[in-house]
Amino acid sequence: MASPEEFSRLVARHREDDSPALMILAGLTRMLDAEAHKVLEDDLQSMAKPWEVFDARDNIGDQIPDDPGLYMFVWRPGPRHRVTTPGGTFEEGTFPYILYIGQAGGTQRNGSNDSSNTLRRRFKDYKRHLNGDAENLWTRQEPRRRAGRLSHFLPLGPLEFWCSSMEDRARISGLEKRLIRLYNPPLNDQHRPRIRAKFGKTRNAWGS
Repeated sequence: MASPEEFSRLVARHREDDSPALMILAGLTRMLDAEAHKVLEDDLQSMAKPWEVFDARDNIGDQIPDDPGLYMFVWRPGPRHRVTTPGGTFEEGTFPYILYIGQAGGTQRNGSNDSSNTLRRRFKDYKRHLNGDAENLWTRQEPRRRAGRLSHFLPLGPLEFWCSSMEDRARISGLEKRLIRLYNPPLNDQHRPRIRAKFGKTRNAWGS
């Protein structure tokens, strides 16, 4: 993954080029559905452990739980914003963008599951995508296939890996689907919501 310094040089090098784009579309009906949000929050609290957050570097694999569960790749670009808390202290943070949501060890449609498929194993599978060439953002056309798009965009930084362990494997896939339908991550292909485009047609996130 490119360091902040390397990204600064890449941005400076390509400042006069047309900017690459990451298509992020929100389905407003789902984002405004407070009742569904409360049910999802309750289900995550009762079925899954709290999210653990790691800097998505390729050397953190052994720190990630060796359990089934849910995971997300979360991009946190600048700038940082300073806010005052009710207690009068200050906190700083950036706005997150969820790029990808996945699951490890969930029950499949045929009722089977792979007990060896864990959050740790899944993260290690993504190392090759994290180590992609960040300059491809400016110099190559965005790929259409999932693997190519992961290698194209996951080198973005700062990137975080969020994971949540779950004991009940039968619940994992359902929660993954609900999270994808809610947040519509740009790098997911399956389970994405259908949303209305600005010209009144119903489209998927690719506009097709």
